[in-house]
Amino acid sequence: MKNKILTFMVAFLLIFSLATISFADDNVIEKGANAVGNTVEKAGEAIANVSEDAGRVADEAADDTGNAAKDAVNATENVANDVKNGVDDAKNDMERDESTTDNLTGDYNATRTNAEDVTATTSNNATMWMWIMLAVVAVLIIALVWYYAANSNNSKH
Repeated sequence: MKNKILTFMVAFLLIFSLATISFADDNVIEKGANAVGNTVEKAGEAIANVSEDAGRVADEAADDTGNAAKDAVNATENVANDVKNGVDDAKNDMERDESTTDNLTGDYNATRTNAEDVTATTSNNATMWMWIMLAVVAVLIIALVWYYAANSNNSKH
């Protein structure tokens, strides 16, 4: 019996709820359609605004890149002109003051030398010391090997 009463009450409430929603306002469907239409229109406007903003940002980025490239070219041209002007100034200074060369050399005279002018004693002296050091190192190596060999033969390992 409880199940029948419960089922009847649920069915009654469901029918009553649907009837109330359906007949509460004659313009419910029209208002719902307008609300959906307004939402879609606002979403479309938002998408259009975003795409316009993105286009404007892309245009500004392209302009900024172009300006940066122009600035780099201008800076390079300025540096090249500065170098050219510096070279031209140095050339003009040298042409104007031809006495500079005379002042730099003065009474200085260079004498040519060659390997044959080196005395034989200098080269022989260096060679002699090299052979003496080589002989001392050889004697030390032989002495160390002999000492090690003598100790390894006499030890009781």
